[in-house]
Amino acid sequence: MQYNTFALICVMTATAGASQWLKDYLKFGGSTPYLSNEQLVQRALMNSGVLGTSERILNAAFPLYADRDEGIAGRIFGETVGGAPTARLGFTAGKLIKEIGEGDYEGSLRAGTKLLPGIAPVTPVRNAITDLMQGQLPTKWPFDKGE
Repeated sequence: MQYNTFALICVMTATAGASQWLKDYLKFGGSTPYLSNEQLVQRALMNSGVLGTSERILNAAFPLYADRDEGIAGRIFGETVGGAPTARLGFTAGKLIKEIGEGDYEGSLRAGTKLLPGIAPVTPVRNAITDLMQGQLPTKWPFDKGE
């Protein structure tokens, strides 16, 4: 399983790099004159999608293009305000920490499942995980609780 995941990440990065190379070849007749070799690797990694939301952290610390905000604080502010999902993840993580601090087990489970990749947008799955973690049988659909 671990090898398959690593192989998938490599294929995704290679495909992203190849597509960017093709785009550069069609536009410039070769590699882009605006990026160094290290930045080309960074661009391929970012375009592959394997970084997810953490791509914003990488882009804030090491921007690809010079027209970005000056200074690390300005770049971090631009990345978080410019990407509301990233800010929302931060608020959800803060809510999780608050719920744990208050001892609210169910609230912390609900906030924690909102941080799980692939599961967070599917409310019935989040509710089922929360119910199972509390030792309850999950409902078939989120609207069944009102019946």
